[in-house]
Order: sequence, then C-alpha cells, then structure tokens
Amino acid sequence: MGGKVAEEVWTGNAVDFSHLRIFGYPAYVHVPSDERSKLNAKSKKCIFLGYKKGVKGYKFWDPVDKKVVISRDAVFDEQSMLQQNQEKVQMELEHIPAAATLERIGWVQ
Repeated sequence: MGGKVAEEVWTGNAVDFSHLRIFGYPAYVHVPSDERSKLNAKSKKCIFLGYKKGVKGYKFWDPVDKKVVISRDAVFDEQSMLQQNQEKVQMELEHIPAAATLERIGWVQ
C-alpha cells in the first residue's frame, strides 16, 4: 500500500486527520443557554475521553459534576498539555546525573 491508509488507496483522496484529538486533553465545553443562568459561565473545563459511536460529537468527563458529557461545541486546550509535557521533560532532565558522575560510577566510558 506504499505507506497509505486503506481509505486513501480505495478512494484515491488524501485522508484528513485534523479532527482527531488526543485522549486526556483538557477542553472547554459549551454549556447550552437552557442549562445555565445569566451569570453562570458559558463553558466548563472537561477532559476529552473519545468519540461517541453513532453521534456527531465528542465525549468528555466533567470532573466537577462527575459525569460524562457529549458535545459538538468544544475548544481543545492543546497548548496547556504541550506546555505541561515540556515542563515534565525538563524536570526529568534536571534529575539526570552529570556525565562526570556517570563516568565515575562506570555507566559511561
């Protein structure tokens, strides 16, 4: 198949993956006007769980209400996850001993 997806080989058109999201990403889900009052927030911070089969929408976990929410109206906060991953990697790198220490204990020659 030459590195192509089956659908691309079958249809001859390139497949678009831009709608796919990563599990566990934070997202802000729109709260419909009939479910909120005038002074309440228009969105809730939730965690992306996946895709609901047979429904045009995403499945989210609402940690405040402790329930699953299905919604098409959501904004994914991908930047915060990327920033957290970079900070985590930086912290892990800071805990790696210096090369001189590794040579002294015989790990590096």
